Amino acid sequence: MVVVLRADGNGRGCAWRLPDLSALEKGRQGRTGKKIGKKRAEKVYKKFEKGGFSTIAVGSVIPPPFPLVPVLMAAGVMQYPKKKFIAALATGRGVRFFAIAFLGRTYGTAIVGWLGRYYKPFLYVLIVLGVLGGLGALAYFKWYRPRHQPNAKEHAKAA
Repeated sequence: MVVVLRADGNGRGCAWRLPDLSALEKGRQGRTGKKIGKKRAEKVYKKFEKGGFSTIAVGSVIPPPFPLVPVLMAAGVMQYPKKKFIAALATGRGVRFFAIAFLGRTYGTAIVGWLGRYYKPFLYVLIVLGVLGGLGALAYFKWYRPRHQPNAKEHAKAA
C-alpha cells in the first residue's frame, strides 16, 4: 500500500487525494447536474464509467504542465470506485516513472558526459539567470507592486 500511495511522484504521495475523492463523490448530482444539465451530465458520467480507468491512467502519465487535479476531481464527482481509482493512478504513475528510469538508464551517462564538457558555460548562464531573476524580483517588489496595490488607508475607507 505504501508503494501505491507514493506513486504520485511529487513527494507528497496520493494519500491526500482519497479524502478529496470521498468529499467530491457527494456532489455528483448536485452542482454538476445544475451547471451542464442532468441529461448531459448523465451522458458524461456514462462515458467516464466506460473509459474512466484509461482517463485517469493517461492523465497521470502526462508530464506536469498538464493539470492532473481536474481529472482526479472528475473521478470523485462521478463516483468512480476507489479501488479502480488507486489502480489507475498507480498504473499511470508506474508507467511514467518506469519510462523515465529506462531513459535515464539508457541515455543518462551520455547526457552527463555531454553536460560535463560544457560545465563552465552552463554554470555562467545559470549564474546570470539567477542574478537577473533576483534583480527582476527586487524591481517588482520595490517599485511595481507598491504602485499597483491599494493603499492601506484607501482600503480602510472603501470598507
